Amino acid sequence: MISFLKGIIEDIEIGSISIDVNGVGYEVFMPNKNMENVITIGNEVKVFTYLNVKEDSMTLYGFMNKMDLELFNKLISVSGIGPKVALNIISAISAEELAAAIITEDVTKLTKLPGIGKKTAQRLVLELKDKFDTKMAICVSDNSVNRDDNVINEALCALTSLGYTKTKINSIIEKNYKEDISSEQLIKLVLKGMSTI
Repeated sequence: MISFLKGIIEDIEIGSISIDVNGVGYEVFMPNKNMENVITIGNEVKVFTYLNVKEDSMTLYGFMNKMDLELFNKLISVSGIGPKVALNIISAISAEELAAAIITEDVTKLTKLPGIGKKTAQRLVLELKDKFDTKMAICVSDNSVNRDDNVINEALCALTSLGYTKTKINSIIEKNYKEDISSEQLIKLVLKGMSTI
């Protein structure tokens, strides 16, 4: 399995790049947001990858960070969502907004994503919310902020499922929590705080 590639960007196409890794060229399909931000021919790049193997082809999908790769893996685990649709979803919505929509069961928001109808949106909530919920007990027991438990627990579980440590999350929640704040708003504030650490 190819977990990541590190090399020089040789070529850029719509939706994909070619990376020269010690003289071997790899075509990697990536979210548009990744390509817009950092992709330039001649630059060195490191991408975290998922290798999709079919009977007649092998396709590499790449991401600039592990969080997007983890989200991609979660998305393709849902019946009816393939790698291409998952890539389009990650291109269309931020990781925190997607996590918040699933945690809060916002089917309306999910149906606005490319390739997602109402039934698929419901499957996203049903299949992925369970994965988030397996961490709910941990989130509750570690929650030191005694305010709106539902909002804080939803934010904690969404963020821990994305790989952030609960200690850092709790400290930033303490600074950013306000009355009547939604879990989605709190998630965005915490992620903004994480980027400054």
